[in-house]
Amino acid sequence: MTDIGEVKRILGIDVQRDYKQGTLVISQEHYVNTLLERFGMQEANPVSTPGYGAEISTNQPQDQILGPTDKKIYQSMTGSILYLAQCTRFDLSYAALQLSKACSNPAQVNMTAAKHVLRYLRGNPVLPIVYKRGQFRLAAFTDSSFGANPDNGRSTTGYLFFLARGLISYGAKTQTLTAQSTVEAEIQALSYSAREAVYISNFMTELNFKTFGSVPINSDIIGR
Repeated sequence: MTDIGEVKRILGIDVQRDYKQGTLVISQEHYVNTLLERFGMQEANPVSTPGYGAEISTNQPQDQILGPTDKKIYQSMTGSILYLAQCTRFDLSYAALQLSKACSNPAQVNMTAAKHVLRYLRGNPVLPIVYKRGQFRLAAFTDSSFGANPDNGRSTTGYLFFLARGLISYGAKTQTLTAQSTVEAEIQALSYSAREAVYISNFMTELNFKTFGSVPINSDIIGR
């Protein structure tokens, strides 16, 4: 076995470590640029947000459904965007969730939404996650989008968990129960985040880190 020094890139993730500053930075700029080149979007006009707008219904007119070739392109785009969202690009979580819902039967509007995400990446190729020494405390933030799904009226949960001042867990998920109010949607989001907090705390304890105790979960619930 040969020691070839500090890791610089692994599985499409760029890694920078600064021992003096006590920081570890991960990003995916190289992966993004490769992705844009693969789909011919390296010269596309950039946009400021990854979301295409309101959630897109999966029930689209038959004449708008993509053919086999375009369907494979869409699935490849979505898979790559999902990988970015899973690794470092927390800002793509909601858009990736929406794109993945249409993978089995995508329509032209879904392809437009996928290309919209690539246009966003064209203007925002790097968004690093920075971990800092001496800030080893777990904190969480959660929110919900009430009744956003046009097909079943279900709400969406979004959550962020920080440790060492950097993100370690995040995502967007469709809620399993149909909320009857914004309060109920927020409570479901808090419930999911509480379970995630328990899992992370237990996992870190198994790694012989000190018990975190109570974990603050921040929400904007106002009771209406």
